[in-house]
Amino acid sequence: MKVYGYTKDKQGIMEIENSLKAEQAFVGGLIECTALTEEMLWSI
Repeated sequence: MKVYGYTKDKQGIMEIENSLKAEQAFVGGLIECTALTEEMLWSI
């Protein structure tokens, strides 16, 4: 799956495995679902 993120060495679109374990490893912890609002989308 493609994600937008950043690490010490890289920022931008990255490819990670489409699994909960890979997502948790990428963020270094738990995953939480949130709803995006129009205000949040326009602030990016």
